[in-house]
Amino acid sequence: MARKKIVHEPVYPANAKKLGVEGHVSMEFDLSADGKPINITLLESSPTGVFDQAGIAALSTWVYLGEMLPCDAVSLSFNLPPER
Repeated sequence: MARKKIVHEPVYPANAKKLGVEGHVSMEFDLSADGKPINITLLESSPTGVFDQAGIAALSTWVYLGEMLPCDAVSLSFNLPPER
């Protein structure tokens, strides 16, 4: 994986948040010459279809800096904060 990355957290889908749904997405991707994820492919999502677009949208804003090595898959979790 590239040495360093600038990460923007995903936006929690409003409907999932309202319903109290949590889950995750796993994606794989290539890096462009300027360190941006391209060719993003969804590997797994749970629950299916709920967090796909939010995960892809977040990953597409990341930037990898430094030596460009092949990237592995990335998994993003969507967890609601505990109620107080």
